[in-house]
Amino acid sequence: MSVDAIPISVAVDRFVRHVSIERGLSHNTVLAYRRDLDAYATALRSRGVSNSHGIASADVSAFAHELRTREPEPLSAASVARMLSTVRSFHRFLVDEELAPVDVSADVTPPKLATRLPKALSIEQVSRILEATD
Repeated sequence: MSVDAIPISVAVDRFVRHVSIERGLSHNTVLAYRRDLDAYATALRSRGVSNSHGIASADVSAFAHELRTREPEPLSAASVARMLSTVRSFHRFLVDEELAPVDVSADVTPPKLATRLPKALSIEQVSRILEATD
């Protein structure tokens, strides 16, 4: 199996085309993927990474750290998790398409999201439920 390196921008374009055409994702989802991967590509360029073979797991971890600590305001855990999900899908695509030898994002875990308590019913809602059983 020959794995050819391609520029990051070309890889992002191919991935976006893949999720749009082959997976049929919604226009807004495709736009969100593009925004996430444009931010990722910018971070990779700032680290001197220019092609699909140059990306290491440390680059993915550094991107996650950058999102959590960026100024003026860090992203929420949910936003970081969403962006890392996009990055992980991108890396799986690179391996599946033989554009990268290994999935360097496999060991990067998204942040834990806070568990939300369920919303309680109001007294009026409980009264209506009880009345409906009569």
